[in-house]
Amino acid sequence: MTAHKIVLGMGCLSTARIVLFECGRCLFVYKNSQDIERGIIMYVSQTSDHEIIAKLNQNVHNLHVKLYPKYFKEYDYSAMKDTFKTLVENNRYIFLLLKDHEEPVGYAWIEIKNHPENAFKNAYKSVYVHQLSIVESQTQKGYGKKLMNEVYDIAKKNDIDLIELDYWFENNGAKEFYKKQHFKKYREFAFKQL
Repeated sequence: MTAHKIVLGMGCLSTARIVLFECGRCLFVYKNSQDIERGIIMYVSQTSDHEIIAKLNQNVHNLHVKLYPKYFKEYDYSAMKDTFKTLVENNRYIFLLLKDHEEPVGYAWIEIKNHPENAFKNAYKSVYVHQLSIVESQTQKGYGKKLMNEVYDIAKKNDIDLIELDYWFENNGAKEFYKKQHFKKYREFAFKQL
């Protein structure tokens, strides 16, 4: 799929104030042209392509295996593909795919949750981030931030003001990333091995 450039405003690409890229059914708006001149054309779209998600899952899964081998199995593409096929068919879940120059580089798996009122808690809605994963060679390039911005937009469009997630304690990369995204801890889990 090729991206087609549409420039709004007067002047050449380097002086354009708003640049739009049309790529298939998606339209991408850039408020300045520096990113385009540097060749950065990334976008997020909803996907049901379980095979791509299963491949992109490898990085985060391998990290979990490394940190917690007692709890996580070795990555198995075939098993992941089957699992994600079931998950993408469940309309409770939303899968966001991030591409840069049409190359898949990351995904987010989210869920819009309606928490009903009960004797203990008030009712509330949240967007829960089950997973966020970026291809290992593509980290530290702003891709995670781009995915999270899309998650925030989905929350706002659904009148939700709360994003929830969890990450494994030893996953320092996730800990630092979410700290930069201004997430705050409000509940901690503990365990005791017998």
